[in-house]
Amino acid sequence: MTKLKPCPFCGNKAKIEHSTRSMVYDQYEVYCEKCGAQMPNWKPLWLDRFFDTEEDAINAWNRRVRE
Repeated sequence: MTKLKPCPFCGNKAKIEHSTRSMVYDQYEVYCEKCGAQMPNWKPLWLDRFFDTEEDAINAWNRRVRE
């Protein structure tokens, strides 16, 4: 598994969680444990900030504009 980069805002540790919000499919989210930063809500509203796979969530969190 790819390691999560630190929070781009405060530099602290990020965490990935498996959500049980849906009984139909898996959902994953990444957020900062200190400042609470989360992935932007770019998906349809009913999907919020969740991703279908752990890998997709990690890749989205680790993406940086200047890299």
